[in-house]
Amino acid sequence: MATIDIDGRTVEYERRGTGSPVILSSPTWWPLDAWKLSGLPELSGAHDVVAFNHRGIGGSTETDGPYTVESMAGDVVALADALGFERVHLAGYAIGAAVAMAATQRHPARIRSLTLAAPSSGLPQSAPSPRDAVLRDVEARGFEAHVRDHVAESTHPSFVRDRPAAAVALSDALWQHQGSLANFLNHAQARRGYAALEFTPGITMPALVLVGAEDAAARGTLSPVAAARAIAAALPDARLTLLAGVGHMPFWEHPAVWNAVLQFLAEADRAHGAAQDVSPGP
Repeated sequence: MATIDIDGRTVEYERRGTGSPVILSSPTWWPLDAWKLSGLPELSGAHDVVAFNHRGIGGSTETDGPYTVESMAGDVVALADALGFERVHLAGYAIGAAVAMAATQRHPARIRSLTLAAPSSGLPQSAPSPRDAVLRDVEARGFEAHVRDHVAESTHPSFVRDRPAAAVALSDALWQHQGSLANFLNHAQARRGYAALEFTPGITMPALVLVGAEDAAARGTLSPVAAARAIAAALPDARLTLLAGVGHMPFWEHPAVWNAVLQFLAEADRAHGAAQDVSPGP
């Protein structure tokens, strides 16, 4: 992994491949290691793909002040600037999908397409503090278990049953370069104070919305399936794909979905012309 200085702080990232650039927008507390298991290998054959660690995760510098979807969206665009990307495809998962949408709404000329997987709808500022709920769970079973168990608790039961090694590898990826508990709580607090649908106005570029048909994760005011349907309906050039037998982690439970993503990215490049966006690679 490499690091880059952005606004006086260190951001850790991994960059692979050549072609039109793609930035992977993960749940803000997820280490980029998860994308090494699914995402980076599949996309790097056709794209210059970048995964990165948000503030305080892995080798990225922790910052003071509240973490918000909007501040994380600014980080995505700042990373694109630092890497010399003029226009990028954004692929976001869970709250990372909201981050990708916020970045697109702020800087539509910089974004070529959106891939949104298991999008979180967000919580109003008046909702109970997510930080408090995390603290209660951490006190009950420990920080490591809270992070690792996220895989078993959020995926379809068949994932852990039929692919136990993949489930353990993903749990390891979420824990091994995790930040401090204090930083984790800052990321948890970012789950409140936004509504993903408020980021849809002004987004006109192609969007692929993916969600597991059996995704029952409690993520905001809407379930991920309901949020995916609402977001796809609100975007003028969106297609919605429901994945049978898949829970809340479609890219890891069903990595074959990257074939559909690659086809979508290729169509977006052909339709809008990607020649000026193709980077020389790392």
